[in-house]
Amino acid sequence: MKKNYWLFVGIIGEKSEIFKSVIDALALIKGISLVRFRNGRHALINSQFGKTQTPVSKIYGSYDT
Repeated sequence: MKKNYWLFVGIIGEKSEIFKSVIDALALIKGISLVRFRNGRHALINSQFGKTQTPVSKIYGSYDT
């Protein structure tokens, strides 16, 4: 079984904590990524998410506006 995980890697190779609840991600700009969580919801996160578990945006579901 193949296991995938997401984390941030800095310019000089430093790694953040593994984001255990993230199943997909898209890097945007200035250390911000759009992620999809295991529960199907989406949010913007930064490199501190692994430690804080707090997104930098509201968490959105499929039908939220």
